[in-house]
Amino acid sequence: MNPTDEAPSKTRGNLFSRERTAFEWALLLVSAGAIGTIVIGLLIYAGNQAGGEAKLVAGFARAGTDRNGGPQFEVTVRNTGGSGAEQVVTEVSLGQDTRLVTMLRIPKDDEASAIVTFPAGSSGDPELQLLSYNQP
Repeated sequence: MNPTDEAPSKTRGNLFSRERTAFEWALLLVSAGAIGTIVIGLLIYAGNQAGGEAKLVAGFARAGTDRNGGPQFEVTVRNTGGSGAEQVVTEVSLGQDTRLVTMLRIPKDDEASAIVTFPAGSSGDPELQLLSYNQP
């Protein structure tokens, strides 16, 4: 290069149109692939987590007796669905005695529990029934 020749200017066009090495191309492809994988993963995750009906599973277990000798049961309602549930009403029966249990809110992938007490002398097979709930 002669001292009288002008040095090539670094213009925006020259910067992006230059020759790239194999390493630079590999790095570019790996970076673009990683970004694409993250974007696709986020879209799939968002699609699987979006809304849907609440799916409630109710169960109960004997929790002992109260101080008057009445049987107690722990009622547990688990929400495995895609959204929360509000005003969850369950009915627990023991012989002729019936108790209604209302749980105000159960978020998705969570559970709520309550203790139900029956009068002393109540007997029979306990039964649990999920009566109703509201979607938030």
